[in-house]
Formats: sequence, structure tokens, C-alpha cells
Amino acid sequence: MTNWPKNIFPLSDQGAKDLNKAIWCYTLTNLSLLLPMCLIYMLLRQWILPLTGISVQSMGILGYIGLSIVILAVIYGLEYLQLNSSFLASYSESAARRISIAEKLRKLPLSFFGERDLSDLTTTILSDCADMERAFSRHIPELFGAVFSIIPTAIALLIMDWRMGLALLWVVPVAFLLCISTKKFYLCGCNSRRRSA
Repeated sequence: MTNWPKNIFPLSDQGAKDLNKAIWCYTLTNLSLLLPMCLIYMLLRQWILPLTGISVQSMGILGYIGLSIVILAVIYGLEYLQLNSSFLASYSESAARRISIAEKLRKLPLSFFGERDLSDLTTTILSDCADMERAFSRHIPELFGAVFSIIPTAIALLIMDWRMGLALLWVVPVAFLLCISTKKFYLCGCNSRRRSA
């Protein structure tokens, strides 16, 4: 499981493990945010079913308060794990990346630096490192976490009621296709502007 991030992204062994951990923490955090909706569903079911003549066993107000406290504790713990696994790990990976870049630059001959603008080189290297740091701390784990959390949610929705599941989930492939098509359109527009300039 740790090999695929190293093949796609420039990561160390520890960085790949940390990225996998961050992805799973984001997935679990997204799934834990469904728990309050389950509690509301239980409460509404308890209120509405007696109106249709079906008796429902009540947990009582203390049961709902206790369940709410447990859900809040679970969400808090998973959010804490998610922040530590994504941000702290990405910053330590970024520090290792900057050190390795500095080591490579140290071994270059002085003539390399004489031919280039040092401020431009420094700005390029540091902005690339900052962009990668931002991607590994936020965007990449969020993307994979969202994809992995949609799958069990979709399965549960389709099991409960396939019509409601389809009504809620048809937007996912449509949004994905829109993102891909607008990306191609955006890239074509950028390339034509570069050629004209």
C-alpha cells in the first residue's frame, strides 16, 4: 500500500506511510460526520412512526444526550488524528525534502550559480516546496478521503432505498465528468494564450 504514493509523488518511505495514514484518517473523519445524521434519523423516526400507528421503543432524553456526547467524542478524536496525521507529517516530509534539495545544491559547481539569477532560483525552489507541502497536507488526503468515504456511504444508501440512493448519488459521476471536461477546456485555453503571447 505504501508503494503507490512513492511511484506517483516524490516521497520518502516515511512520507508515503504518512500520506496513507492521512488518507485513512480523512476517510474515517468523513464517515464519522454521518453519525449526527444517524442520530437525527433515529429521533425523527421516534417522532413520526407513532403517527402512522407503529410503536417505537424510546431511548429517552438521557439516551439521546449520552449518544450525542459519544458521537462528539468520536468526531473530536478523529479530527485530532486527522490534523496530526496530515499537517505534522507533511511538514516533517517538507523539511526532509528541503534538506535533500539543499544537499544537492551544495554539490553543484559554482559555475552553475554564476549562470543563473539566484533570487529567481531560490523563489522557484521555495515556492515549489510550499506548493507540495500544501498539496500533501490538505488537497491529496482530502481528495482520496472523499472518494473512499463516498463508496461505503453510497452502498449504505442503495441498501436502504435504491431510488433515494440513485437520486442522491447521480451528481457524483456528473460532477466528476464536469471537472474533467472543464480541466481540458481550461488547459486548452491556457495553451492558446501562451502561444499567442
